[in-house]
Amino acid sequence: TVVKPSEKPPRIEKGILVIKELMGLHLANPVTGEFSLGATGSMEGRGVKGVTVVGSVFEVFSKVLEVYSDLIFYGRFGSPSLLVEGVKVVGY
Repeated sequence: TVVKPSEKPPRIEKGILVIKELMGLHLANPVTGEFSLGATGSMEGRGVKGVTVVGSVFEVFSKVLEVYSDLIFYGRFGSPSLLVEGVKVVGY
């Protein structure tokens, strides 16, 4: 399946709107893709700190609803915004 960039703004009614930083990605299991990452971001206009995003890389990529055309580079690596359904967030 090919996912093409969307020009539409995200439509999110409930959940974390923006995850600005994930910590601990180097600890993801390279075989199974499982991860448990610390995260910061914002939800409904309020800052969110100290939450944990849990899952598997394969699960996350299978639940991508939209990819946006706002590609941003962080050093050598880049990523656009993604709208992902059903990601487990603990601690909020």
